[in-house]
Amino acid sequence: MANPTTRLWVGGLGPGNSLAALAREFDRFGSIRNIDYVKGDSFAYIQYESLDAAQAACTQMRGFPLGGPERRLRVDFAKVEESPSRLWVIWRRSTWL
Repeated sequence: MANPTTRLWVGGLGPGNSLAALAREFDRFGSIRNIDYVKGDSFAYIQYESLDAAQAACTQMRGFPLGGPERRLRVDFAKVEESPSRLWVIWRRSTWL
């Protein structure tokens, strides 16, 4: 496991996953700063406002069946970046409400 940060890498996403599903499942752990996700990708980055929220989400969402019981999420801490290294659709909290 990587060193704890406020940013999570979430892998194991299927083609049927949506931004709304990610927001709904991960928002319960605390305030999300942004979600970096391109529909159809097998991964996303979720950045929380607090380290406590990110740590709780990392622990509790690891192995979570998002998109069906045959798909289990892989979750780990990611490096916090101020500017993404590739073109991302960045969804801010106000966008998905």
